[in-house]
Amino acid sequence: MALRWARLVRDRKSKGRQGGKFCEDFKVVHCPPKVSAINRLPVEILSIIFSYEDDPAWRSPGLHFALRHEAVLSQVCRLWRTITLNMPFLWNRIALVHYDEHIVAQTYALLKRSKRVPLEIRVDWRPLWDLRHADYAATYEGPVDYRREALRDALSALTRHVARWRLLLIRVDNQEVMQDALSAIASCSSAPLLEHLCLAAPTCNEEGREVPFDYSSALFSCSMPSLTYLSLRNSPSHWCGASTTGSLTVLKLHLPYDIPSASYGDFMDMLARSPSLQVFWLSCVHTFEGYEDWVGDRVLLPELEKLSFHNIGPDLGSKLLACLAITNLKRLELNLPDCWGSYESFVQELVTPYPETGQTILHSVAGLRVESIACQVDILSSMLYCLPKLSVLFIDHCHSSIFYLVLMRYMAQSIAEYSEPQDEYTPLLLPLLDTVVLGDSDALVVRCLVEWRLMVDRRLRRLFVDSKMIMDIEEEDRLVEQLDVFGRVLTSPSKELLLDLDEVMDSLITAPKECVHVIPAANEQPPNTIALCR
Repeated sequence: MALRWARLVRDRKSKGRQGGKFCEDFKVVHCPPKVSAINRLPVEILSIIFSYEDDPAWRSPGLHFALRHEAVLSQVCRLWRTITLNMPFLWNRIALVHYDEHIVAQTYALLKRSKRVPLEIRVDWRPLWDLRHADYAATYEGPVDYRREALRDALSALTRHVARWRLLLIRVDNQEVMQDALSAIASCSSAPLLEHLCLAAPTCNEEGREVPFDYSSALFSCSMPSLTYLSLRNSPSHWCGASTTGSLTVLKLHLPYDIPSASYGDFMDMLARSPSLQVFWLSCVHTFEGYEDWVGDRVLLPELEKLSFHNIGPDLGSKLLACLAITNLKRLELNLPDCWGSYESFVQELVTPYPETGQTILHSVAGLRVESIACQVDILSSMLYCLPKLSVLFIDHCHSSIFYLVLMRYMAQSIAEYSEPQDEYTPLLLPLLDTVVLGDSDALVVRCLVEWRLMVDRRLRRLFVDSKMIMDIEEEDRLVEQLDVFGRVLTSPSKELLLDLDEVMDSLITAPKECVHVIPAANEQPPNTIALCR
């Protein structure tokens, strides 16, 4: 029996070798490994895909380092890990946050993997801020573990790579921690690639007002020849004079309520060394040391396009405008309440023409945003006659802004002058105004605004109102028919929304046709977004 079975197997094998059908019982099938479609792409294509990945953890910290996209990509498979480790620019963003327990080890790892690529560093060390905002109605007075030793070690590792710094953001809520960060930066001799510097320090409460700490002991000698963006919030202002060069394009200072350790003359010298400055933002500054006695020539800022004054002293504001020569201003933002007095002299400087050109600062303004301004109506109304190129008007709080009342008077006056024209006078009708944003208003006033532009043959194209404003459906449908874009702005006290509104203002001036979005349903609206509808 065994002999017959062996012969049968031999005959079947011989037939298989001759091209006959082989017995399936003796055939071993090897299945090839399955490969996903994305792994069939070339390494160069995968590298491009990984480089376009946007990281939300960098823009708004809240995710652990292991959940950042470069860390996740490196753990998918062996091929992806090899690709990501050979892409040093994926690892050049270093975040030092207080809730991370392994910042020192992660800092060393990122410095090694980023190789020689320029670094983007963010220090967000605010444990007390988290404790206070966990419950908005509660206050926290217990001890806070700032883990200063870990932060010092991480900063020490970063300072050894100061030649690679390109962006540096520091936000802390403790004076000692800020002193450690400033000391680490001040110990560096040069940061040749640094382009963006932002320092946000804490404040202390003295006599019921928030004032910055004195950081005059933090000596500064670091050279930053490539610095283009400088933002100091409650930070040592004497740094701005030493760090700015001719490449500076954005300057933002928020220093309540005076500027310590920096004189007005030093500040003007710093502006004179920044002829390419494009954005100048000044907030919560009441006075400068020696600004009243300073005498000098006007500082020419030919490329300045955006000027923002928020809660500055009226005398200081007037002095600044009198010392600057601004010829190409595109956007002006004013928030000047009556807490420090009246701003008649400030408005007079705005409407006074330069003797060399015969034109005012407002001559080239295309966007005007007014939150509040304490000034007499007659003087404030003169601003409207100095805005021939105004195309976007933004009023944050209409009911509390006197500028809103001035606009209503201007509407009534222009309608009367248009209906009964006089030979010796031609009314100015803001000929280029086609976009208006009203933070809070009434439906009747909105209708009058649209009808006014139609009467003077200057049709309004885009109108944005408060989302809380009650309006009839018929009235809203009529506005949609008469306007190219009719939208609602979602108002909220959050700072993120104010930044979004600022971006909307920029879009309305630069690319108004692209600033159109779909408004979600009332129950689907996110809390910190802007809703615009066509």
